[in-house]
Amino acid sequence: MIVIWTAIPCVFPVDNTPEVDQQHFVYENWLVKQGEYLEMRVKFIEQQIQKQKRTKKAINARNRQVGGIRHHRLVVNIVKQ
Repeated sequence: MIVIWTAIPCVFPVDNTPEVDQQHFVYENWLVKQGEYLEMRVKFIEQQIQKQKRTKKAINARNRQVGGIRHHRLVVNIVKQ
């Protein structure tokens, strides 16, 4: 299970107190982690899409083969009559 942790971006005051610097540092780290997480999710979803495309392609190929066999049997049966 993947947990998404989001927060509203903070707007920091201009004064450079140690507390504000620490908050800004934490926020910047959060932004980096969120970016990494989102990149990872995009990659995972793209992999899932590729898997689905391969599956669809295999199913379509199988259906074409089955359809061709059915068509061939139908033609043979019509010719025999």
